[in-house]
This record gives sequence, structure tokens and C-alpha cells, in this order.
Amino acid sequence: MLNKCLGRKPAVFHPATPRLAVLAPSTLYYNPQPQIMRASEIPSWLMGQNDTIGDCTSVAIANILLARNTWAAHTAYPTTADIVSFYERFGYKPGNPLTDQGATLLECMQSWMKDGYPVRGQTNKLLGFAAVDFHNLNLLKTAIEIFGDVYLGVNLTVAQQTQTVWNYVPNDQEWGGHSVSLNSFAEDGSFRVVTWAEWMKVTPAFMQNQVQEAYVLLDAASIRKAKTTFNDWDMAALAQSIKSLGGELA
Repeated sequence: MLNKCLGRKPAVFHPATPRLAVLAPSTLYYNPQPQIMRASEIPSWLMGQNDTIGDCTSVAIANILLARNTWAAHTAYPTTADIVSFYERFGYKPGNPLTDQGATLLECMQSWMKDGYPVRGQTNKLLGFAAVDFHNLNLLKTAIEIFGDVYLGVNLTVAQQTQTVWNYVPNDQEWGGHSVSLNSFAEDGSFRVVTWAEWMKVTPAFMQNQVQEAYVLLDAASIRKAKTTFNDWDMAALAQSIKSLGGELA
């Protein structure tokens, strides 16, 4: 039995979404470190019932919050109940499989920005987000180095059901849309994503052929680091874009 579910609906791009390379054109010329590997920093990743329901878009956010809180020496991270509760905002009703229809990355980010993400009785709010050109692998590495992680949407094929390293298989049968958090890369060109409570190695070929959308998720700490790293970081443009998306920079 395959204890792996998906849940990412096809990509929807809001025209007001800021693009990382427009907010700071110098990101296109940044020289990231040759390797950033973060597996040992996180004792265990979250499944969040994505082995039984299609809540991957919520689980990916939860693993990003787990990682960021760990790096900041905070102990709070979402519970399974928090993950499922967030997924319920998009129509899922526990116990009713017909309502298990997944979600888009965009609606998850907008909901997180507007209403917050539940974390053990408290609410974590996203300040904003920016799209990353996922065809530019160097830019993805820059995003990982500066922002810590990337919210990724991928299309999986049947080969990924059994692969221990995700690799592109031409003409393979489509499986479906999935969401993962991307947080590491190695000197050999491979990347690492978090999926189904595991740290998965993915090849450059997979990244170039199966990634469909990518976003950096902005909190106060990541915005401060971006402003410090990139002299051309355009806060005014970011604020206007986020306002158009229904949020507001604090």
C-alpha cells in the first residue's frame, strides 16, 4: 500500500505577486555558497496526515515553520491538528473523503497572510511572499541561502512513488501535483526537499523538468536579511504588491 498522498492543485499566479528578481535584480548575480545542508538541524520532520489526506500544501508550510523556529531556537511548531485545521479552510471536512480536494499554493499563502497559521493555540502570520524563477537553479540556491527555504510546487510522476532519489524520467505516467519545502543543496548540484516526513534528495533534472512554482515566504527576519544582503531591495514595491494581495507589511 502506498502511504503517500499529494494535494497540490494546478498553479495559480496572481498578477500582483512580486518577483524576487524584480524586488532585487542583484539576486540574479549573487554567488551563493557551494553547499547548504540542513538535515542535522531538524531532528524529525512532520507528516501532518499527508500519508492519508491531500494536505501537502499545509504540511509544507508546517515544515517551513518547524525549520525556522528551530533555527531561531524557538520550540513551538504546528501540531498535526494545526496542519489539518489549516487545510480545512479550503473545503476539507475530516471524515468526508469527497471534500479532500487539495489546495493551491496561492490560496494557502494568502490565507496565511490574512488569517495566520495555527501553532499550538497561537497564530503565525506571513508578512508576504515573492515568486522565484524556478528555471534558474542558481537563483533558487540564493533564495535558500538568504530566506532559509522555498515553498515549492511540483508535478510528480509514477516513478517518484518508489524512487529514493527523485529524478526526472521522460515520458513517465503523471501522478499529480505535490507541495514540498526546499531547504538545501549540495556541491554535486542536487537539492533537498522535505516530503512525507523525510528529507529527499532531488536531481537537477527533476528540478528543471518537474517544478511548477516556487516562492520565498517573508517574515521580519528574512526581510531584514534581504535588505542587508541586497542594496537594491525594493521595500516600496514589495509593500505595494503585498497590499494588492490583501496583506500589509508591518
